[in-house]
Formats: sequence, structure tokens, C-alpha cells
Amino acid sequence: MLFLLMLVLVCGCQTRYEITLNTGNQITSLSKPKLVQGYYVFKDATGKEIQIAAMRVRLIEPQRRGWSKESTFTPTR
Repeated sequence: MLFLLMLVLVCGCQTRYEITLNTGNQITSLSKPKLVQGYYVFKDATGKEIQIAAMRVRLIEPQRRGWSKESTFTPTR
């Protein structure tokens, strides 16, 4: 029982990162990007290992939980 509780807690604590490129494109990573010899190395949302040149990256930030890019608020007139 204790093992299952620990497993649930560990799985819920995984932080995803949003990587914004100079072009404005965004990539979601499952692991924290690490700078290795001028390249950020990380796993993307599909689990594939990706390398991106550091000069192409504008911003790396943790993804906010419970937040989506689409606004759920629609103003009425």
C-alpha cells in the first residue's frame, strides 16, 4: 500500500518544460533541458531525445499546471 502511494506521488510531481525558440515556436519537454557543449538536450513530449542549439532558444520555463493556451473565458456583449 505504501509503495502505491509513493508511486502516485512521484508520478504527480513530474514537471514539464516549455521551450520557446527565437522563431516563436514552442516545444514541450518531459525532462529538464541540460546544456551540453552548446546544445540543449532533453526528451520531447513523445519521449524522443532532442538537441537544439542554445543560440536558437529564447526561453525555458516550467509548464504551469492547470493552464492551457486556449482561453476558457469568453466575454459577453
